[in-house]
Amino acid sequence: MNSIAEEQGFIVLYPQQSARANPLRCWNWFRPRTADGSGEAAAIAALVRYVARLYPVDRSRVYLAGMSAGGAMTAILALCYGATFAACAIVSGMMYRAADSALAAAQAMRTGTRLSPEATAAEAASKVSRRSGLVPTLVMHGAGDTVVHPRNAELIVAQFQKFAELVSVPPGPLRGPFEQYITGNGRSYRQCDYARGGQVLLRSILVDGLGHAWSGGDERETFNDPMPPDASRLLWNFLVDYRRAAPPRGLPVRFWFRQLGRYLRG
Repeated sequence: MNSIAEEQGFIVLYPQQSARANPLRCWNWFRPRTADGSGEAAAIAALVRYVARLYPVDRSRVYLAGMSAGGAMTAILALCYGATFAACAIVSGMMYRAADSALAAAQAMRTGTRLSPEATAAEAASKVSRRSGLVPTLVMHGAGDTVVHPRNAELIVAQFQKFAELVSVPPGPLRGPFEQYITGNGRSYRQCDYARGGQVLLRSILVDGLGHAWSGGDERETFNDPMPPDASRLLWNFLVDYRRAAPPRGLPVRFWFRQLGRYLRG
């Protein structure tokens, strides 16, 4: 991600969890207070705002991404702080309010939550301003993930589809999926797009044979798989097309990308 940042001219911020807050250094996305937008979610949102004031950041192009527990936290921030982010990416993550305890989180990771994605989307929509709208979202998952079951990607897509319907004016569903199967030198993947007014607002990518890992990553690091497709490049190519209305500030070539929870340990 740093290499792409140097190439494209944007800033990368990597918040990290304290071992005191979580022994595995994972975000506590399952805590009800965090899911309400408080706790760790509020702390991360405040950090983003602070750093955006500290550096010449284009506030209309602040992007958000995370893997695993970071992916689950990304879903929370996208639904609770939608006015801050122009687009987001959830990699091997969990849907908003998938669990309300560590035990329930472990179960949901293995099999998918039993909670309704539509009901949880309605709950989120009732608490946000319609002016925030849907944060355009890329959901990426490995078909061979045994840590966070791929069903969780399906639940995230269903939840964000419903959220988009509820917060749009006038209310209405996204069109799609528009599906294509992409092959190359690495693993093949299925891409499904959901759109409104000719613009893709939700994209799902399911990578054949990929486990719980960052695709196209650094094999020297935990939970990274060096085989293509390059997740970092796919994420950036999706995120860069979006802007959110914000007071002009900073250089137009400055962008924000944030990867949350780089690794899930254990």
